[in-house]
Amino acid sequence: MSRRAAIKRFPFYPDAARGALNTLPARSAGIPVARITGSVDKANQLTPTFLPKREKERSARFRSVRKAMQDGLELPPIQVYALGRDYYVIDGHHRVAAAIATGVHYLDAEIHECIVPERSYADRLANARMRFERRTGLARLACSQVEYYGRFLAEILAFRDDLRRQEPEVTTREAAQRWYRECFVPIAEPLDLGATAESFPGRTVSDLYLAVEDHRAYLEEATGAPVTMPAAVADLQKRHPRPLSARVLRPLHRHARRAVWRVTGGPAL
Repeated sequence: MSRRAAIKRFPFYPDAARGALNTLPARSAGIPVARITGSVDKANQLTPTFLPKREKERSARFRSVRKAMQDGLELPPIQVYALGRDYYVIDGHHRVAAAIATGVHYLDAEIHECIVPERSYADRLANARMRFERRTGLARLACSQVEYYGRFLAEILAFRDDLRRQEPEVTTREAAQRWYRECFVPIAEPLDLGATAESFPGRTVSDLYLAVEDHRAYLEEATGAPVTMPAAVADLQKRHPRPLSARVLRPLHRHARRAVWRVTGGPAL
C-alpha cells in the first residue's frame, strides 16, 4: 500500500475507526516510521510523506527539524495513537516528515494504545499483541494465533527468572531483549531465510519458532534423548526440502534481506 493510500483522516480521538473503547496510559518506546500511517487530525493537510501540502519542502519548520535530525540533535518524542499495527500522529508531523526524508527508520514516541472491542479474531489478536509488546517491549514478533503470545511470554519470564539467579535486578524488558537476541534470533533467522518458511504458507516466522519447539519435544520423546533447538531446525528442514525454484532464487533474496536488516535493525518475525 502506498503512503498516500495509507494516510487516513480521523477525528482527534480515532475511536470511530474501529470503535476503540479506551486508551491505556501512555508508554515511551521507539516505533518504526514505516508503521506511522496516518494523522489524528491533520491528514487532509498532509502529503503522503507528512509534509504540509501548501509548503512541502519549503516549510521552514520542516527544514529546521530535518537539519537537526541530520546533525544528530536530540528531538522530543512524537505523540501517537496505536490502533492495531498502525500509529496515528497526534503531535510531531514535521519530525515524521523529516525522518522519512532523511531515511530514519525509528522515532522515539509517547504511545497511547487503543483497546478495541474484540468483535473478531483479528481484534483479539491485535489486543494480544499489544499487551505482549507492552509487557516485554518486543515489537518484532508477529504471531498468527492469540495463544502464541502467551507461550512466548511464559518463555521470556522463565528466561528472566534464570537470569535473576545471577542478576537479581534484571527487569522483564531487559530479559526480553536478551532472550530475543540470544534465543529467538539464532533460530528464527535460519527459519526465515531457509526452506522451512516456504513449506508452511500463512505461518509467520514466530509461529515457526514455536513449531520448532514442538518438533524438538516430539524428537526428544521419540528418541529418549535431549535435542537442541538447532538440531530440531535441521531435522525440520530435512523433512521439508527446498523447492527447486527456491534453490535458485532464495540465495538472492537472502543477501537482499540481510542488507535491509542491517539498515532497519531487523524484520518483524
